[in-house]
Amino acid sequence: MAAQQQSLESLLGISGQRKSLKQQLDAASIKTEAGRTTLADLPTVQIGCKKYIPEEYIANKNRKGRRSWIQAHGFFLTEVSPDLRTLQTYWVCSKCDERGKSSLFVATNTTSPIEHLRRSHMITEADDNADEDSYSSRADIHPPSKRRCLESPTARSNVNKAKELTVGWIATANLPFTAPSNPYLRRMLDLHDALLAKEVPWSRQSVRDTYMAI
Repeated sequence: MAAQQQSLESLLGISGQRKSLKQQLDAASIKTEAGRTTLADLPTVQIGCKKYIPEEYIANKNRKGRRSWIQAHGFFLTEVSPDLRTLQTYWVCSKCDERGKSSLFVATNTTSPIEHLRRSHMITEADDNADEDSYSSRADIHPPSKRRCLESPTARSNVNKAKELTVGWIATANLPFTAPSNPYLRRMLDLHDALLAKEVPWSRQSVRDTYMAI
């Protein structure tokens, strides 16, 4: 009977042992190469028959970094469709993952994850570092535009590389910080890589901040 079950699992491509998200994330090491520009270049993790990419690997200049305390007890994963579009972002409980379960919550607010941690694992914000600021359950969530799922995000490493190269060009050519906002330059960059040009901040202040940080 066991042999028949093993044969059936092999036929269906089902692993006899579930691979945890933690194991998948550890195996999917991200190399910060300038060439990684699309979803196809980024490794994915799998829950059931769906694939996800860790949210922090996807560049989005309109999304502020998450600061909620629940981040210490789970993973923020963005689902990707078979045709490589970003879909919904979820918070996945790491405690359940350790026990071989998958508990996903839509990351439009933190109320459900907080209730899950309290009821299932007896974990509350007070159990975390008392010196950390207290945040509202919705203060750190910025729902993405419905149209953003139609675009393939640019890898964060490539956005940072573009910013550094822009600053290098300005410094070596002795140009003002406003040079990248030239409309003709922007149109030329759009022709080369419209998604990258859209993600990189080109304002005078943004360029100056990058210059000071290097």
